[in-house]
Amino acid sequence: MRVARLLAPLLALAGGAALAASPGVTFTHKDWSVDCDNTGTCRAAGYQREDDETAPMSVLLTRAAGPGAPVVAKAQFASPGDEGASPEGPVRMTLAGRAAGTVIDGQDMAPAQVAALLKALTTNAPVAFAAGKLHWQLSSDGVAAVLLKMDDVQGRVGTPGALLRKGSKPEATVPGPVKPPVIQAVRVPASTKADLPLALKVLATIARNDDCDELQALQSAKNPDTSDVDLWRLGAGRVLVTTLCWRGAYNAGNGYWIANERPPYDAKLVTLQADTFVPESGELSGASKGRGAGDCWSSAKWVWDGQGFVHAAEATTGLCRGVAAGGAWDLPTLVSEVRKPR
Repeated sequence: MRVARLLAPLLALAGGAALAASPGVTFTHKDWSVDCDNTGTCRAAGYQREDDETAPMSVLLTRAAGPGAPVVAKAQFASPGDEGASPEGPVRMTLAGRAAGTVIDGQDMAPAQVAALLKALTTNAPVAFAAGKLHWQLSSDGVAAVLLKMDDVQGRVGTPGALLRKGSKPEATVPGPVKPPVIQAVRVPASTKADLPLALKVLATIARNDDCDELQALQSAKNPDTSDVDLWRLGAGRVLVTTLCWRGAYNAGNGYWIANERPPYDAKLVTLQADTFVPESGELSGASKGRGAGDCWSSAKWVWDGQGFVHAAEATTGLCRGVAAGGAWDLPTLVSEVRKPR
């Protein structure tokens, strides 16, 4: 699968074609995962067991960085064999065999429910939900490792506010949130198919890359298919060139390079994992689904700031557990404030 490639850190390239940012942390253990972004906010998601015969579901625990930050919890539920279908009305929550009120699909739980849910999770007590004839069972496999990782990333281990391994370290020692980077996007002129000869000249100079098989085919063809080839002028004598790089069972990715518009072209790779460039916003983006069902996705975005493409966003939608078509959650590891072109 190509998902891992999309989530890999941006390539460190000479010449400044792409400006690398520092994504946060992703950790998965059994039926739980946690994603912490570059501001310090962490999102832990748990699911039903993979071999569970109950309906698909997920619980999301979100906590911002900083002393005393509360945990926010919500849940999503699906009907068996009908991804994306959620129950109408309240869903009954049961913790350790005791009724714990009702929750609404996709809405925040009450603070008292969150506290009771966390107690159940950290003591390995059963967590179940029901609505009519539908039943859901939240797995506790992996939750301890994931919550401990969440505490560790946020600097809470040994403090009263830790979810696990509480201690007497002052809550004031917990690091505060980090402001996301600000990126001023720059508009790029629309592409010009008349520049196709220049695009082909640039692409012909790019060295072999095992992750860009389609480029090798383009370079060696007597009558190349140029339907996926495009070029934009970036100004200051530079251009952005793209062509199809790879095809998978249900994903495809283009390569994007910044080059000089005159020899030596000196093409520098931005990414092999994007599929869309919008010149009006300066945004280059890519999305890849983890399997054919389309219930789990990964995505990334880069923004042209007039000098290079800045890695601006990276996220997944969680584990592939059939909770929702298009993915259950938005779990970023890299966020930024992108200002629209003036």
